[in-house]
Amino acid sequence: MPLSLSLVDWFLITFPLVLAYFAASPKLSGLPTREPTHYKQRWRKINEGVCKFVGCYDAATKEKSSGQNENDEMKMAHEIYFNDYKVKFTLEHAWLELRHDQKWCDASTTKDKVQSKRMKLDEHSAQSSTSVAGEDDQSARPIGVKAAKAK
Repeated sequence: MPLSLSLVDWFLITFPLVLAYFAASPKLSGLPTREPTHYKQRWRKINEGVCKFVGCYDAATKEKSSGQNENDEMKMAHEIYFNDYKVKFTLEHAWLELRHDQKWCDASTTKDKVQSKRMKLDEHSAQSSTSVAGEDDQSARPIGVKAAKAK
């Protein structure tokens, strides 16, 4: 997998290859063939579950106290997920693969930037001042279609 592609992009590009690979498996010779919609439905379920868990994990990370390690954060995130959705999170294997993907990394850094825009008041100053956070060059997104047409 090239380093410039995210895992999701890689999956979408190689989707036909994955279908051909699984269809050629000798273990599936007697079984009915799977349609591309089956794989897309499975990806939708994984994507939806992981997106929900990302929010729970962020909440658990913010509630982290001193002395807690990553396993404690995971337990807390699972508890938050169960309390919110009344079902256990069973896609941890998928989340472990996808958690460093740009889609979910950008979601958590955007929330942090909003909080960092406000500066705390100094004891000597009477007015509050705000600063605009600059964009990261690493996660800079390409301009949209409307912005490109406006140029």
